[in-house]
Amino acid sequence: MRNKSVFIIIGLLLFFNALAYAQENFLWIEDGFGTVGSHNNPVNIILANESELGGFQVEIKYDAAVIAIDSVIAADRIPVMDLYCNESIPGHLKILVLDLAGQRISPGVGTILQLNVSVSPDASPQAINLSFDNVVISSCEGGTLAGVSSDGYFIIKGINILRIRNGYHKFLVDLYNEVAIGGVQFTLNYNPVVFSVDTILVTSRSDVMTLNYSELQPGEVTVLLYSLGRDSILVGAGTIVEVLFDTTGAVSKVSPLHLQDVVVTNASGEVIEVGSLDCNYSFWVPPITLISETGSHARLDFYLHQNYPNPFNNETTIQYQIFKSSYVVIKIFNMLGEELRTLVNEQKGVGSHTINWDGKDNSGNSLSSGVYIYSLQADELRKTRRLLLLR
Repeated sequence: MRNKSVFIIIGLLLFFNALAYAQENFLWIEDGFGTVGSHNNPVNIILANESELGGFQVEIKYDAAVIAIDSVIAADRIPVMDLYCNESIPGHLKILVLDLAGQRISPGVGTILQLNVSVSPDASPQAINLSFDNVVISSCEGGTLAGVSSDGYFIIKGINILRIRNGYHKFLVDLYNEVAIGGVQFTLNYNPVVFSVDTILVTSRSDVMTLNYSELQPGEVTVLLYSLGRDSILVGAGTIVEVLFDTTGAVSKVSPLHLQDVVVTNASGEVIEVGSLDCNYSFWVPPITLISETGSHARLDFYLHQNYPNPFNNETTIQYQIFKSSYVVIKIFNMLGEELRTLVNEQKGVGSHTINWDGKDNSGNSLSSGVYIYSLQADELRKTRRLLLLR
């Protein structure tokens, strides 16, 4: 790592301006995994930013008696920016990213830095916290922007852990297991003001299992993975459940997720000891451009938010974002697919738009309580969501 004596001076020059801006930016650490005595285990740092950035400064704290960060590599999102690292105190790594020549970090979401981590040969299996401190995100003008960060973990092979991974577009539940697993049950607690669960899916690690889930009440869903045919989740590490969700609000935010009542059995049906790790989940209103892990760009044409409030009585607001100029049609349907109301039927430009619905049909008649469907069509693409009208 490059150790620069000008680290603090440059940081002060870039970040001293304390202007605050409204947009949110999220920085989080993805979990890492390695064996005792191993080297070059990658840990990614992800940045989701709604506007161009001039740079950022962070401090990462960790237990230097167990692991070491050997190097920090700039990812494709910042290939030409300057990277400065300083670890004058073991376990306190300071990172500064900037470019005095005027290069910028484009809006998007994706890996911004890769940490290469080694594990001490004297370490024992455990989960090591990788925590952020003193996070400062800079605008292109040198002002300080609002930002939120979430810590990560480095898992040393040899323990059984259930973990909700930090993320931005779906909840990923990871399992680190040293024995074959015959069943998993847990309750996921979340803020129903922010999220509503859409559906839950198995993954390639758990597709031999049967999945059942039940939302006992808003903000609490119980998940069960089991096999009547005595199949099992093999020893290893990775995602076993994907939780797809809708958002009940219209702005970016961070909300905690909690695992409770975790019960895991081995292939013989015996309950085994398994730790659990929660997370602060970064819900981020999708940006104009998403950056994939390979550096390619995938263009989004539009995004349809969950209506708010939902349920509603007299009026609700539907927000949507258009990322390229499109002819937009928004309609309301009943559960039989019968068209009831056209809210939008016109060309729309790039940007965020809202439309209110008063719970009436095209003839001005008030509709009765029930579940309805609202649909957004932008050119040839279409997205639907459900809403609940309560009289």
